[in-house]
Amino acid sequence: NHFFGYLNYHFLLSAVCPLLCLSTSGKALSAMPVLSLRSLLCGVLRRSGRLGTSVGRSYASSFQAGAPGVYDCCAIGEARTDYCTAHSTAPSRALVEVEEETRTRLRQGFMMSGALNGQLLKMLVGLSGARRILELGTYTGYSALAMAEGLPEGVPGTEVVCIDPFTDEPESRKVFLGARERSPLGQKIRLVEDLGLPALDKLEEEGVVPFDFVFIDADKANYLNYFERLLRSPRKLLSPRALICVDNTLWYSRVLPENAAPDSTTREIREFNTRVAADPRVEVVMIPIRDGLTLIRLRP
Repeated sequence: NHFFGYLNYHFLLSAVCPLLCLSTSGKALSAMPVLSLRSLLCGVLRRSGRLGTSVGRSYASSFQAGAPGVYDCCAIGEARTDYCTAHSTAPSRALVEVEEETRTRLRQGFMMSGALNGQLLKMLVGLSGARRILELGTYTGYSALAMAEGLPEGVPGTEVVCIDPFTDEPESRKVFLGARERSPLGQKIRLVEDLGLPALDKLEEEGVVPFDFVFIDADKANYLNYFERLLRSPRKLLSPRALICVDNTLWYSRVLPENAAPDSTTREIREFNTRVAADPRVEVVMIPIRDGLTLIRLRP
């Protein structure tokens, strides 16, 4: 099913995109960005359940088709996301290569952070002055490379530690390792191939230097556990000025109150959002970029 869904998707991209370059009135639409055409087709296929079985289900199961405020994967909409991406600094060649490889080789390429999120993470790393970064959930390494690009040059001890067991889609491991090897910053990226919570225990046991920046994009059921684990021993895993970024906190709009019948993942992310927002130990802001990005910092 995944294979035929993949074929359907690429057949439509190659066969239908050229046809979309002309409207019925004869006016050229060739100026429309290819990304917009691609997004349009992706949206159609996802809603019809034909972009791979599991992917199709995840999108088709949105709680109310056509309900106000519901979106497929971009909180501000595909058109606004494309516009913001086009008017942001372009990704590096290394990031473009890993994006292309992810989209062509993997079934769930939509899980990749993408250009806009990647540039935001890179800028946040630079603005925060972070030297040590922890990533929970690496997939093919796009976000890890983007954050590594935000680290200061020529400063000893800078590192991105990536935690991922690569169980959801094992092929992602090969893409990650290849991207790290090709990147001039690959030596700054360390892989811990394990589940999140055991990996955090190992890092603490080995006396790792505390992290200034944390990006959480792993299994959603453990979001709250990751948060509590990090704060349980803040001086061992987190520096006092650490910034924590958590992805997918809008979860395809399913966390909204209008969803009266949430699935287990939605309930878990709702609980995470509610608990963290009310936690007196931290300050929180949720940003409606892509699928929701929550920024968290420790109170002084």
